[in-house]
Amino acid sequence: DADVTVRHLTTLAFVKIAHEETGRQELLVQKSAPVLLRLADDSEVAVRRDCLDCVAVLSRSGEGMRALIEIGFVKVIVGRCRKATDGGAPNPVVQKAALMALRQICQNDFGYMEAIECGAIETAVFILTNGDDEMRIQAAYCLAVLTGGQQEKSVALKEGIMESLVMMLHTNMTTEVKTAAAAALMSMTNGTRFPNGDNACKASAVNAGAIDALIPLLQSGIQLELQQGIKHTNSALTVYVTKCMANIADAPKGRKQLQGCVDDLEALSKVSEPLLRKHALIAIERVTWKP
Repeated sequence: DADVTVRHLTTLAFVKIAHEETGRQELLVQKSAPVLLRLADDSEVAVRRDCLDCVAVLSRSGEGMRALIEIGFVKVIVGRCRKATDGGAPNPVVQKAALMALRQICQNDFGYMEAIECGAIETAVFILTNGDDEMRIQAAYCLAVLTGGQQEKSVALKEGIMESLVMMLHTNMTTEVKTAAAAALMSMTNGTRFPNGDNACKASAVNAGAIDALIPLLQSGIQLELQQGIKHTNSALTVYVTKCMANIADAPKGRKQLQGCVDDLEALSKVSEPLLRKHALIAIERVTWKP
């Protein structure tokens, strides 16, 4: 429709309908995906944003994800995370909506594989350095899922992910930024290098300064326990930190640098929050292991 208001109201209606299961099914029956694909290139920012919000909701189901893949929507979303329709700098509002849609797509097995094929890893690493905090959080959580495989870790490593994640772990960053970065770092350091020695993620993390960035966060967890008690609702960052330390301790250089953290890990192994207690104990075992 040539009327901007009509297009905007239409996309808003799509979003509301998509939040209901029967609504999502009806949108798919009515072949709405091609309409949304056209709206993704609309001249109005609000229309493009609402369109991507709707896509994020549709992608929650396998049927919806398949419909989006069939018409090449995942490639469009990955592209909008980095560039505007004309190839220039993206509008921040649209870019954030695209990143949120990409994060949702990464939760779907079909979408996850398609996103990797469309260059989502390279795009997300780019955002870690070039986006604002909100964008970087979304990109880091995307990478926490996308870098599950060794080949995918290799791609991220070549793009410079370690340096960006370590920067995001700085104590001056918000808890939300640090938590997202620690989640991605946990994924990146959970694996082994290739037989030829490449893809040494644990060593790369150590060389990028990950341990120096993680240690203060471990101490912050202890302070949180002393001040208000660590619970499931506020323990995510500290849990990710202990997981990262356990992973990195598999590298001899990392294990050596982590020796000074044992007392802090032991303190966290006595907290009441069971998941944190569990991973603190695992980290202690890895850090104190002797060949």
